[in-house]
Amino acid sequence: MLSQPNAIQSELTSNISLASHESCVPFSDYPCIIRFIDFLQNVIFQIPFFQKLVVIGPIIFLLIFLERIIPFKKIPFFRSGFFSDFGWYSIIQNQLLQLLIINYLRQFSLTHHFRLISGLPLWVQVIIILIVFDFATYWGHRLLHESDFLWRFHELHHSSIEIDWLSGLRQHPVDLLFAAVINALLFCLSGADFRVAEIIAVIVTVHGIYSHSNFKNKIGKLQYLFISTEMHRMHHLRDIKYQKANYGTVFSIWDWIFKTARYPNEEEYKDIPFGTEENYPQNFLEGNIHVFRKIQ
Repeated sequence: MLSQPNAIQSELTSNISLASHESCVPFSDYPCIIRFIDFLQNVIFQIPFFQKLVVIGPIIFLLIFLERIIPFKKIPFFRSGFFSDFGWYSIIQNQLLQLLIINYLRQFSLTHHFRLISGLPLWVQVIIILIVFDFATYWGHRLLHESDFLWRFHELHHSSIEIDWLSGLRQHPVDLLFAAVINALLFCLSGADFRVAEIIAVIVTVHGIYSHSNFKNKIGKLQYLFISTEMHRMHHLRDIKYQKANYGTVFSIWDWIFKTARYPNEEEYKDIPFGTEENYPQNFLEGNIHVFRKIQ
């Protein structure tokens, strides 16, 4: 049996311990926090945009910073068409379509494939699919320029009068669906692991943002292997001889093999503006309507 002082001390210690426990409720015990974390994991982070943002977000911020301090050309951050490109094209249109396309590809790749490379290690599949994908998109991109009908839609991508990290995301839905068909056929024939599609999507997105960026950089002889910012900026000039060159997405080797490559020479094209026709609309709605104009 405890003495009276010891009993009082024990009771005080117990009360302090209980009070301390009640005032320090673990973070995870709050139902609202649990629901919010569950929402992030099962809803937000299942959207391709947010999955990719974890990887490409820091790269985007780095490129924006580099564009500000070492630009090819000084342009306002909020240049003409910025809000359409960022809001409508990048976040709303492209991500909603990609969500539908990726979910479709996920189901398609599970039920329609020939398992040509499905037994290979994941990293080998990534290398094979990246090379084959880039080869296929080279010809797809070239067709978008050489077909008068398809050029109507792809011209929207070329309509930006300033080229920066964001302008590459200006695309017509037909462009995105055209790329989706290439993806579907590729995964149908190869039987590649679906994770390969997600990895390739990140690689292509990162390189696409880089190749359109206004960050002045020189990669020299590496341009015989990879598409650089200089090479792709040439492709966006308002001159058909430049637009019909440098079609590669990641690799430039296809352009060199099929004789569509142009090695950049800034002095040669420094006075040629970007874009297509002079008054092409820079906002989302008018740009998509302009696609269907009557061409004389």
